[in-house]
Amino acid sequence: MWATFEKNVLTPQDVARATINVDNSKCSLNVSRLDFFIEQRLCVREKGFGAQSYSYVTKLTEQSMAGPTAGQPGWTTEMIMDLAAIRYDVPEFKKKHGV
Repeated sequence: MWATFEKNVLTPQDVARATINVDNSKCSLNVSRLDFFIEQRLCVREKGFGAQSYSYVTKLTEQSMAGPTAGQPGWTTEMIMDLAAIRYDVPEFKKKHGV
């Protein structure tokens, strides 16, 4: 399995397009699911010896589809995701009435 992307740098207004290629010809099992998702990663690190770090990862949007059947060669599909449709709401961190 391999994937190719239309672009390798995207902005929030772009449309992400990925072409997924699966050669399932030598496999006796179906590909049950393919996932295409956009995730946000935050990593905070200290400098120096014994430094601590914190990482946070969250999926912003996800798309799934069924894959090829067992023994199917040369299966290809395109997955498209509109990045402008992603809405990231964080109500627990919003200020209320200026507080």
